[in-house]
Amino acid sequence: MHEEPFTVEKGRAALAAILSAFESQQYQGRLSDAKDEAGNSMIKYQQIVFPICTEIQLEVISQFGFPPNGEGVIQFNQHVKLLEREDQEVARLAVLVKNHFIPPLSLPPMNMPQPR
Repeated sequence: MHEEPFTVEKGRAALAAILSAFESQQYQGRLSDAKDEAGNSMIKYQQIVFPICTEIQLEVISQFGFPPNGEGVIQFNQHVKLLEREDQEVARLAVLVKNHFIPPLSLPPMNMPQPR
């Protein structure tokens, strides 16, 4: 775990670094291909996209003193949750990070049969 406190500044930096990594040349193609493959399927998204996002997050959070494993992700997310309450920018960045883990919601067309 940390020796130093995980401050608002570190929270902002870590979240910004995760977003940067998601958009980096190194991962952009892989994520884009995974999202295309998953399409609108929530299950496929969880099987294909989520693990890549998690892998990227693990790599980044390890640079901020968290273990690069499931426990590290839990610790990191707990710290971010606490910081979200005191800093709007941390909250905003956290939402942007979460949006990479959750597929965009596309609603089906509203062609409902009309009652007779």
